[in-house]
Amino acid sequence: MSALPLLIIAQSARFLAQSATRAGYRVWAADCFNDLDTHACTERLQRLPFLDTLSTADLLASLIKLSQGEPCQLIYGGGIEHHPEFLDALPKHIQLTGNNAETLRLINQPARFFALLAELTLSFPDISWQCPPQTEGWLFKQNASLGGIDILQAQDSHISIREEGYFQRQLTGSSGSALFLANGTHAQLIGLNQQWCAPTADAPFRLGGIEAPLMLSDFLTRHITQAINSITQSTGLVGLNSLDFILSDSGILSVLEINSRPSASAELYDSEYSLIDIHLNSCQQKSFPELAPDHRKAQLLSYFYAADTAITIPKHIHWPTVCRDIPAADTVISAHQPICTLVLSGSSPSHCHQQRQQYEAAITSQLYSSPKS
Repeated sequence: MSALPLLIIAQSARFLAQSATRAGYRVWAADCFNDLDTHACTERLQRLPFLDTLSTADLLASLIKLSQGEPCQLIYGGGIEHHPEFLDALPKHIQLTGNNAETLRLINQPARFFALLAELTLSFPDISWQCPPQTEGWLFKQNASLGGIDILQAQDSHISIREEGYFQRQLTGSSGSALFLANGTHAQLIGLNQQWCAPTADAPFRLGGIEAPLMLSDFLTRHITQAINSITQSTGLVGLNSLDFILSDSGILSVLEINSRPSASAELYDSEYSLIDIHLNSCQQKSFPELAPDHRKAQLLSYFYAADTAITIPKHIHWPTVCRDIPAADTVISAHQPICTLVLSGSSPSHCHQQRQQYEAAITSQLYSSPKS
């Protein structure tokens, strides 16, 4: 393990910070929420505006201030897709641990990414750079979207040509993801996960949560393994990444995107492995350890959202032990924004969802019934 502190930046840095702290690292973090459990596991913590509103110069200035000129290793999470150029401008005392700027550009520029998939003969939904004449059955996706909140039905996009997004044919089926390690030339599948939506009128594809394991046939598992290896060999991916896919009702698996950094699904496996150490080793292009996730238990990560109106977090609320990303008292959560995350395990997915409903009811009762003083 390196003696250098880990500098973590993400829209939400909590999971990466907790994982690094458990592994024995000193952690400095910058994120957009500064939740209570992030405070508890970091030596330094800085709150940022939402990352898509920051300039590269502002982002660099924040990291330089946080690091105080001391040598450290940078790990980034969700939200950095908006700023690949800042990775090219890191000062010498901040060492990048993760995919470089060129890899991020290739993966997150749709024209380049889907051209690569076509070259690799990997299936993906039909793509259009202009709004199709008949919008029924098409989606509009904004580039570098997080959590599905910027995915709309094409007829709701209100504009015929979008400079920062693309149109994609909608497929019916089940959504999933594949968490994997990469070392620049090879990839190793860690686990397959099921995703589900928690839709609102303005965000019909908002991510509701992730459950594991997703059990697929040997044929489909081999297909995903071949896909992540082909993409890794073509892009030089390193560290923890994930591939999002949809399995159509007819059994066709189509690639949707690559998240070229540790994704939320990694939290479902961190109790079995020290994912931070594995990530760091893979970024140094070392060989992979033997990984065999325990499929005997079900695990679930669920986002608990505010209702149709904003809410102020009351004092003296009791947060169940399964809660993560816990906001401080008096924090104002806007309508439809995440309040906290629940991480559960059980004997089956249905058991996990039963627990989720019970915990959500208990939290809701406190949030909307407690006195505000």
